[in-house]
Amino acid sequence: MNILRQILGYKVILKPLSPSKLSLRDRITQIVGHANKTTPFYRGKFDYFLSTSRDLSDEEFFYAYAHLPIAAKQDLR
Repeated sequence: MNILRQILGYKVILKPLSPSKLSLRDRITQIVGHANKTTPFYRGKFDYFLSTSRDLSDEEFFYAYAHLPIAAKQDLR
């Protein structure tokens, strides 16, 4: 990082990330929920996942998360 700072002239001190007290599942739910609310492209696309994810086991939750559509064919057109 020092090399990058010297080359680009940055004088920023990077602080280490604080460890989260939330589980991975809760952090993923927060991230997806935030994208669902605030990002215009994703607004409303993850409503079904967020509403049904509470009832899933951990294995089912991570499977469903891994298969969330980032962009559908219709969105790319």
